[in-house]
Amino acid sequence: MLKTILSEKRENEPLECTFVVGHYLSDSITSLLFYDPKRIVEQFMHPGFLEGLEIVLNKYSNKQIQIKYDVFTGLTHSSFKNFVRAKAFDCAYIIDNYEMKFSKSSGMDFSKFLLKQPSLLNIQKIALKSPSFEVGITGIFTS
Repeated sequence: MLKTILSEKRENEPLECTFVVGHYLSDSITSLLFYDPKRIVEQFMHPGFLEGLEIVLNKYSNKQIQIKYDVFTGLTHSSFKNFVRAKAFDCAYIIDNYEMKFSKSSGMDFSKFLLKQPSLLNIQKIALKSPSFEVGITGIFTS
């Protein structure tokens, strides 16, 4: 997915990509006290994700790319709208021909929020040729 985004961008155009994971928060006070977004993102990453990311970034080393990770924990369309506005995202890229499968029961596919609010930001659907792996990142946002 990132490879497709990078191939569309011009060489001298800086790009800030944020990989976003949807996550249902626990009701446990202990879990909330020790809430760590970085740990949550790591839980949802496929083991080969970082290796693949490094390969893609090396291929496009001539481009100015900043990679970030974030967690969306809201349950409503308005919370998603506020999340997108607060992060100042311009465009969202989601997988078109793939039903999300999460290894953790707390994983959430927030693409339904994106698709019901098309005026919120530019949405690009990317078709993967053979999505044979378990994806934990629901979307990539750029700003």
